[in-house]
Order: sequence, then C-alpha cells, then structure tokens
Amino acid sequence: MPANMSRNCVAICLSVSLVLNILVMLLPQAAGDDWSASCASNCTCKWTNGKKSAICSSLQLTTIPTTLSTELQVLVLNDNHIPYLNREEFTNLGLLNLQRIYLKKSEVQYVHKETFRNLKILVEIDLSDNKIEMIDKDTFMGNDRLRILYLNGNPLKRLVAYQFPILPHLRTLDLHDCLLSYVDPMALANLNLLEFLYLKNNLLESLSEYVFQHMTNLKTLVLDENPWQCNCKLRKFRNWYVKSKLNSISLLCKGPPAQKDKQWENVDEELFGCMPRVELFNNEDVQNIDIGSNTTFSCLVYGDPLPEVTWELNGKILDNDNVIFDAESISSDKLWSNLTVFNMTSLDAGTYACIGANVVGVSSQNISIYLTEIVQHVLVKTPETFWYFGLIMGTFGTIFLLILISFVVCFFKRTTRQRRHPKKSGVKPSVSFNDQEKKLLDLSITTTTADRGDSCNMDNNTTTTMSKTESVIGFEPIEIHATENLRASAAANHNHHQLAHQQAHQQQIQQHHAHMAGAGGSNAMMPPNRQQMM
Repeated sequence: MPANMSRNCVAICLSVSLVLNILVMLLPQAAGDDWSASCASNCTCKWTNGKKSAICSSLQLTTIPTTLSTELQVLVLNDNHIPYLNREEFTNLGLLNLQRIYLKKSEVQYVHKETFRNLKILVEIDLSDNKIEMIDKDTFMGNDRLRILYLNGNPLKRLVAYQFPILPHLRTLDLHDCLLSYVDPMALANLNLLEFLYLKNNLLESLSEYVFQHMTNLKTLVLDENPWQCNCKLRKFRNWYVKSKLNSISLLCKGPPAQKDKQWENVDEELFGCMPRVELFNNEDVQNIDIGSNTTFSCLVYGDPLPEVTWELNGKILDNDNVIFDAESISSDKLWSNLTVFNMTSLDAGTYACIGANVVGVSSQNISIYLTEIVQHVLVKTPETFWYFGLIMGTFGTIFLLILISFVVCFFKRTTRQRRHPKKSGVKPSVSFNDQEKKLLDLSITTTTADRGDSCNMDNNTTTTMSKTESVIGFEPIEIHATENLRASAAANHNHHQLAHQQAHQQQIQQHHAHMAGAGGSNAMMPPNRQQMM
C-alpha cells in the first residue's frame, strides 16, 4: 500500500510538471501576440536577440510613432526625418522599458535636455550622423545605466566643462568625424570608467593633458587625422600620450612648417614650443621727442621656451652708453623688458626694435623716434619742399623777367620815336620866348642903326637876323620830356612874334622914308659910310 501511494504521488507530480511546462511555453506566445499586435503601421515588431524590438527605419517618419507597445525594449528609427526630440518624448508614450534607441541618419537637429528623462534602464543611444550642433550638459541626466553613446558625424564644435553628467556605467563614447576644435580640460570629468574614446577626424589642434588623466580604465583612444599643431600648447599632452601607449597609430604634426608630417615621438620635446610674441606698450608707431629729454620703452614678450630679448637701433644691436636695460620675468612664458634712453641726441633718433627669440623662431615690434629739431631740418630736404621752393623762385624769376622785358621795350620805343621826330623833341618847354623876342628886337634895332636908307640891305639884315634867330632856336638843348601841347604852344608864339616883328620893321622903313624926305639935301651931313652907301 505505501508503495502504491508513492507511485501515485510521483505520477501526479509528473503530470503537474508537464502541465506547468506546457503553460510556460504557451504564455510567451500569448504575450507576444499582445505587444506585437500594437505595433505601429509599417513598423516591424519582433524579437531580436531576446529583446522586443520595433524596427521603423526608412519610413519618412517626422515624429516618434505613438502606437508602440509599452513593453518595447529596442526602438530602431534610422534613416527618417525627425528634426526635433522634445521633452520626455519617450516617457510620454509610456516607453519606459526601452533599453536601446537608434536614431542614426534621421536629420535630428535638436535634442531637448530632458528627452531621455526617466529611462532608467537605457543602455545604448545612437544619435550618429545627424545635424546636432550642441548637446546640453544635462541631456543624459538620470540615464545611469547608459553604457554606449554614439554622437559621431554631428557638427559638434565644442565640448564644454562637464559636458556629460555622471554616467558610472558608460564605457564607449564615439565622437569621431565631428567638427570639434576645442575640448575643455574638464569636459569628460564625470566619465571616470570610460574605456573606449573615439575623437578621430576632427579639427583638434591641441588638447590639455588633463582631459584623460582621470580615466584609469581607458583602453583605446583614437586621435588620428586631426590637424595637430606641435607647439607649446600640445607639449604636455604629447608627453602624456607617448608614455600611455593607448594607440598603436602614430600621430602626425600638421604644423608649424618645420615639424609638418613628423611623428610626435620623433620630435624633441623642446621643439614643441611657441613662437615669441612681442607687444610694445604706448606704441604710436612714430613719436617726436625733444633733444635732451629722456624716454622709456616697455616691451612684453611671450614665448615657450621663454625668449631672449634684445633691442636694436636702425638694425644694429643697441649698445649706446646712455641706455639702460631692465628685464623682469613674470612667468615661465612671459617677461617684461624696459629700455630707457637718457639725454636724447641726434645719434639716438631712428627705429627701435624689441626682438624676442627662442628655438622656435623670432618676432619683433618696431617704433620710430624723431627729434623735434631734426624733423624741422629734414623737412627742408624733402622732395615736396624742393618743389615748393622751386615754384616760389620760378614765380619771382618770371615776374622779374617780365619787368625787365617791359623796361627794354619801352626804352627802344622811346629811342625810335626821338629819332623819327628830332625837332619836335628838341623844343625845351622851359625856354622863354620873351627872351627870343628880345634878341630879335635887339638885332632889328642894330640893323636899323647900321643902315636906315637901304631897304635891300635891311631886308638882307632882316633875313640874316631871322636866320640867326631860327638858328638859335634850332640848336636849343633837347628836352626829352616835352609834350605835344608845349610844342604847339611854342609854334603859335613863334608865329605871333614873327608877325609882330615884321610889322615893327615895316613901321621903321616908313619912318625912314619920311625922314629922308624931310631932310632933303642933308647928304653932306651924313657919315662917310652912309655916303658911300648912297
């Protein structure tokens, strides 16, 4: 009896176990029918790698489908047109069980900082090859189980300090083929356990050594195909990277020209330096300073390694006795250099140059000094000054020449006129015709006394007298400045006096005839010479 009961119990147990196994096999199928039945139109809902998945790729979707099962674990939305991911986009649809979200090549431009809020079991996000330019620092806040994050292929330009929140389980971060030109030293400070970091093919020229030093579990760091500038800004990171041996691919320098295409490990550490940079303060390019005064130039020089500073005057090293140099180092890559010149003379005028030099190169800054008195002297010798001087001299010379020509022309005209009219020009306005009249009267009286009876002789004497008078008048001194009016007046007076003289002479003849008629025979009483004339 006990044996039979034992066999019965075993049979019952086996039967129950069989029923339970059948139920277990049937329940998933029934459940599967429930979640897949609510699959969005055109999407494919199926089990993938043991996960409930909805594949909605290449459907020209512009938003997240709203009819997906809340049991969904994997959502694939690749190759769509979903520009905006709004606040709590997935939580509002009840998709709290999502573990993986794929939005590759879906033209995403904007991701709200709370898009993935409350997705506690999310382990992978793929936002690669979209148009995202900026990611908020709190975008993945609360996604503590996130292990893989793909952001590659987006036009991200900068990673600011604490770009990502604390993600204790994040192991892979892909940022290759972005446009990153700057990564803050503290950008990845919250990603202590990161193992794989890809920064290939960006625009990085330098990185701080602090970016990765806290990542003790980092196994792979891909940094090739960036335009690395092998200068002082990259030196410390270069030293850290070469020693870490995180990547077997050697990184190449893209600049400066002296180091171009050289591998980092083949360039000496000291050659990872920066060109000097020189600044002259109170620099007005040109300054005018009084002779005998003092002046000081201040020069700030940057460079790594720290440059050596020299001063030059007109291209030659400055070693005048009246100058003092004063240099003071401010930091490992910066120093002040002051130059003081006492009692400025003409020898101190010219172009001063502050020159900084190190193993990388040489740089300089110039300032020109002119002394006030020298400036005035030099101005006379400029081509413009000679031109003005020549213009002034030419003007005065032309005026003088015109005056000289005018004088010569006037002189020749006056000389020619005098030669053509000698008698007219010979009348002297100052001659008194009363004196000439007196001379004529005296001659007439003399002639009458000498020969009263001979009219012919009288006529001859008169003619002689007139000739003499005319001769006297003809040989008077020439007065150059006599005017035509004076000559006309003189001619009129002369004619008037001639007429008066003829009338007086005629009266004398008449008186003579009357006297001869009254005397009769008084010839005996005549003087001998008179008798001879009779």
